[in-house]
Amino acid sequence: METGEANSNAISGGIAALNATGGVAAYSHYYSTSDYKKFTFATYSDVDFAADPDNLKASGSHVTKTVAPTVLFFEAARSNIDMFSNDYTAYQAALASLAVALGAAIVTWSTVIGAIAGGAAASAAAGIAIDQFNSMENHIGQAYGYVNNM
Repeated sequence: METGEANSNAISGGIAALNATGGVAAYSHYYSTSDYKKFTFATYSDVDFAADPDNLKASGSHVTKTVAPTVLFFEAARSNIDMFSNDYTAYQAALASLAVALGAAIVTWSTVIGAIAGGAAASAAAGIAIDQFNSMENHIGQAYGYVNNM
């Protein structure tokens, strides 16, 4: 394995390497030491809309665990954190599209809900933002359950 490479096709012993890091640090994430023998998971159980730069805040319970990649629920937790990260990126893009469609610098939850009845571009972006928010809540909740039960 090359030095500093986070995602490789193989590590010693022929075991497929995993991504060394994933997720969104403020909400739900995992990382590994350079030897891939232990991974640390940290996640909240929920997210809420907030008037901050991300329009999101971590909420609910929090859990942190350091485990071997062979532990029960490892793959399910990692997968849900990765899906949460993808949802987060899509959510931020939808909010940016909504802000452009509305000509607004700040997007509030009321703006998102109100935009559903707005024009086509605003309505579409608001719908995507709501869908991605719901998907984020689902994936962070599942990740929390898996990490908590490792």
